[in-house]
Amino acid sequence: MPSCKCRNSFTIGAASIYSKGPIHELISALKYHGVTKAAEPLGKLVATFIEQTKFDFSNYIIVPIPLSSRRLRERGYNQAELITKEFLMYFPDYSQNLQNNIIKRIVNSDPQTSMGSRELRKDNIIGAFSVMNSSAIQGKRILLIDDVYTTGATSQEVAKVLKESGARRVIILTVARA
Repeated sequence: MPSCKCRNSFTIGAASIYSKGPIHELISALKYHGVTKAAEPLGKLVATFIEQTKFDFSNYIIVPIPLSSRRLRERGYNQAELITKEFLMYFPDYSQNLQNNIIKRIVNSDPQTSMGSRELRKDNIIGAFSVMNSSAIQGKRILLIDDVYTTGATSQEVAKVLKESGARRVIILTVARA
């Protein structure tokens, strides 16, 4: 069941609910078991959500939530980037809007899934991101793509950093929300 909610500094859209079942299994396979092909149906789900909501993202810079360099080395890929690329297969006219160098994760914090409470997740992620080129986002709209929105700690931190660096609007689009 898709949903959209407004938050303080950003808007969140989620294509599905993250519960036990196919979506949970696909995300888990992608993130923890190296099944990169799982990004295909997840990207399609996000594309379907965009089509259903008729959201026009033509004037948005599209940014996958970055991983830390350590996690990227361990996993070998960024699952949000794979989902984003699959999603953009359905919107080839907008693939030039994809930017992987706008924001960087500069802190190798513990995985959010290892944090118990919302407050611990929030504290764990503070200061973890930095905008690499603030002039590229001045007054721009940003569409952030991620796999799962749980407590919103990561999304909120990234949105805050982008807004502080001059982004006009930030929308978080995820495959699922917990």
